[in-house]
Amino acid sequence: MSDAARLCGLAWDRSRIAALERGAKSISIEELVVLPFVLGVACERQVTVSELLDSPDLVALTPQIHGSARDIADILAGETPEDIIVPSRVADAIGRGTWDFGRIAGPPPVPSDPGAHSFTDLPLSPELAGGADEEIDAQVREPIRNLAARTILEAMPVARRAFELGLWPRGGTVGDVTRWAWLGGETEELAGRRLGEPPAIIVALSLALWGRTLSAERDHILSEKSVPSAATRDTVRSVRGRITRNLLNQLSGDIRLRELAGENREIEKATGRGAAFVALVARDLWGNSLANERDRLVAESEPDASPDRRRELRERVTRQLVDQVTEEIRRRETGGDGQRQEEAGR
Repeated sequence: MSDAARLCGLAWDRSRIAALERGAKSISIEELVVLPFVLGVACERQVTVSELLDSPDLVALTPQIHGSARDIADILAGETPEDIIVPSRVADAIGRGTWDFGRIAGPPPVPSDPGAHSFTDLPLSPELAGGADEEIDAQVREPIRNLAARTILEAMPVARRAFELGLWPRGGTVGDVTRWAWLGGETEELAGRRLGEPPAIIVALSLALWGRTLSAERDHILSEKSVPSAATRDTVRSVRGRITRNLLNQLSGDIRLRELAGENREIEKATGRGAAFVALVARDLWGNSLANERDRLVAESEPDASPDRRRELRERVTRQLVDQVTEEIRRRETGGDGQRQEEAGR
């Protein structure tokens, strides 16, 4: 296959072809046009673009526009398929096909293997699950339903993280996650990488802090600053950068406070004791607060861990330390009861 690609002018090695087969790499429109010739050389028969795209499977052209592979072939042929899924139809479908996370006991569930979940097992609305919505054409209903289900699966980790940080709205649904994701842009995506959070969480945090997105808050502050109208583009970029860094520090601090608040609730629930008493026990055990001891152990174990890995380590170490505190409280109570019984006997 790689030899055939090179014969047709494409510098595709085996790893590139393997990545294309896995769907890990995309191809340009030029490569798509040349691909039938590559396959024709490799298979020693004529191959057409329409043959490659002869599938009803849903394809995401962008996060907002979806269609089947056959729809793409029709578009390349100059036609406009009626069943192409555009943002308004996606939003409409997701709005009716929601999972009301807010009405279940505890945080939103996160599947260990999203790929193992059948879309038909998801609790969609009756309209989507049963196909009773007369407004959606029968031919389009199933792709929209599948897209809504995929959106729900992708929203689960974000929903759970929002729950952990105390950002989950009362009666929240997957529609809230979708709204956060759509409100975000390049600024939120870059901030998410910097802070180790999904862009949707950056949006939710920003809305909670300032009532607007990170990019909107940055532009709002910039508009109120006395930047000379004759300032160069580099000057404006420098001011904008300083504002963004300051806002990122605020977001980072807010995340830390929210995590500590959530951890304190979990610790109080696990130990059955108030935060002040737990803090005293922790200081007796380690000469440090539980949170600081946890951060010290995580930093020592994997100093270069990624944000996701660091969060995973923190959760695991927190559970271990809580178990130690709980055991110490139990030991003290047992020792105290024994001592009181001994004194009563005397």
